[in-house]
Amino acid sequence: MPRRFISALFFATQFLFYPHPSPAQSSISSSSCPCTLLGSVVDVVSGQPVPHALVKLSSPLPRAALTDSEGKFQFEGLPAGRVTLAAEKPGFLYGDSFGSSTTPTFAFELGPGTPPATLKLTPEGVIFGQITDENGEPLENFLVSLIYRNPLHLPLSAASRLQVTTDDEGKFRISGLLPGFYTVAVHPMETSALTSAKNAAVPRGFAPFFYPAASDLDSAIPIKVLPGKPSQANFSLKREPFLRLSGTVSGYTAEQEVVLSLQDSSGEQVRQDIEFDASTGAFHTMWIPPGNYTLSSLAHIKGSPDSSALSFARQSIHANSNLSAIHLGLQPTVKIPYVIHGLPSTDPDGQQSRRFSFWLSPKGLDSRCRPIYSTWFNGHSGPSSESPILVLDGVEPGTYEVEAGVDPERIYYVESLSWGSTNLLHDPLVLDSAGAVPPIEVFLREGAAILSGTVFSNDQPVPAVVVLFLPDEKIKPDFVSADSDGTFMRIGLAPGTYHVIAIENSAGLDLEHHDALRILSSKAHEITLAPGQTTSVRLELTKGEE
Repeated sequence: MPRRFISALFFATQFLFYPHPSPAQSSISSSSCPCTLLGSVVDVVSGQPVPHALVKLSSPLPRAALTDSEGKFQFEGLPAGRVTLAAEKPGFLYGDSFGSSTTPTFAFELGPGTPPATLKLTPEGVIFGQITDENGEPLENFLVSLIYRNPLHLPLSAASRLQVTTDDEGKFRISGLLPGFYTVAVHPMETSALTSAKNAAVPRGFAPFFYPAASDLDSAIPIKVLPGKPSQANFSLKREPFLRLSGTVSGYTAEQEVVLSLQDSSGEQVRQDIEFDASTGAFHTMWIPPGNYTLSSLAHIKGSPDSSALSFARQSIHANSNLSAIHLGLQPTVKIPYVIHGLPSTDPDGQQSRRFSFWLSPKGLDSRCRPIYSTWFNGHSGPSSESPILVLDGVEPGTYEVEAGVDPERIYYVESLSWGSTNLLHDPLVLDSAGAVPPIEVFLREGAAILSGTVFSNDQPVPAVVVLFLPDEKIKPDFVSADSDGTFMRIGLAPGTYHVIAIENSAGLDLEHHDALRILSSKAHEITLAPGQTTSVRLELTKGEE
C-alpha cells in the first residue's frame, strides 16, 4: 500500500465558510430572471453576524459588496444560472495558514425562490506575547517561530509564514492560525550582537528557547490554538556564557573536501562558520550559546557526481561549557539496492511510461537533522529487465521510513515492500552499519482502486481533510484534501477495507498519539474497495470537538 509522497509538503486546508442555499436547483430557465441574491456572513463559532465583510461574486459577472451592520449583503439583476461567491475579512481565516492565500469559493444555481446564502467565516487563531531579559527589559528583534506537525508522517517543522520578530517593546503577534497545536520557539536574529560586554573574554548572550521554559524542542509544551481565542506566550530569557566546540575529524583522503555543519535541537542550521584545517583534521566553532546540537561532517570529492564516494560522521552534543575533545570519525555511506517487480515500461496503450518513486525519511530523535533520500525510475529510460535492480547511493546509516509509489497511480499499487524479514509498509528500515545490505523488494500489482466523494455539513458541501485508515492498522493513515466544493479523490489504493472520516483540519492531529487516532478511527465509515473499483462516497464532516 503506497503512502503519500513527501513532495506534498506542508499539506493543510482551511475552511472558510459553509453555504446555505441548496445546489440542487440545476435546471433553471434563464427567462425567469433577472434575480436578486440575498445572503449574510456569520461567525462560525459564535453564530453572530459579521459586518463589513467583503463578499465577492465572480460569476456570472464580477461584483463585490460589503455586508451591513447585520452581516447582510445583496446582489441584484443577476441572470439565472451558476453563481460563485467568496467572503473574507481581516481577523478571519481565508486561504491556508501554511502558505497559500487563495480564497475558496462556493458555487450554486440561482433562480426565483433561491433561499438566502449564508457564508460562515472562521475566526483566526492568534498567539501573542512578550520577550524580556532577566531584568524585565524588553528584547527587540528576536525571531519567534511556530513549529507544528504536518500530516505527512514528517517531523515537527517550521514555515516562514509562521515567523515574526519582536518590536521595540519585545512584543510579538502571529495571526491567521488554523486550530491546532503549535510549539513556540524564540532566538536572537544576530548572536554576535547580543553579547553583554564587547571586550569580555567570554561573550554572553541568549540561547534558543521553547515555550514555556525549555532549552530543547523535545521538552517544549505545545500551545493549543482555538478559533477566535488568542493564546499568550511570554518569555523571560537569561544571558548565559557562550562556548566553543572543538576537536578533530578523521577518515578522509587528500582528494576529499570536508564540510562541517551545526544544527540546533529543532534542526535549524546554526549560522556560524566552523574553522577546519584539512592538514591536521582540527576544527573549532565560533562562540555559540549553550544547548543541544548535532555536529555533522561530510567528505566528498569536489566536483564528482559519484555519491558512493561520500563519507560522513554525525554526533549529538549536549553543551553546557567548552568541549575540546570531540572526534568525528568519517564512515562510508550505504548503497541500498532495490528490485521492482511487476512494473511494465508502458501503460496498456503503449503511450505512457511508468515512473516509480522511492523515498527514505529519517525517524528518531535526531531525524530533524538528517536528510531525506529519494530516487525515481522511468520505465522508458531504465533497464529493460522485467524486474530491474536499482541502487540508492550515499545513504547514512540510521532508521528510516520507506515510501514507494507509481505515477500515474490509477492502475498499479504497491502490494508489498520488504527488506529481508522486515515489512517496510509498517516497520522502519534500520541501517546500523556501512556494510553491504540486502535489496529491498518492491512488488507492484495491477488493480488499484479509486476512492472519491463529497464532504457535507448540514447538507451543504464543505472543504475538509479526509483521513483514510488503511487495512493494515500498523500503517499510519493517509490524508486527502477535499476542495471548497467538498469533492476529493484518492487514487492508487490497494483493494481492501478502509475506515474513512472527514475532519475540519489536521493541524492538531498528532500522528504519534495512538489513542487519539484510535478514537478517530472508531468514528469513521467502513468502505471496502475491490480490485480496480472506483467508489464514490458521501461523508458528513466531523467537527474538531466531537
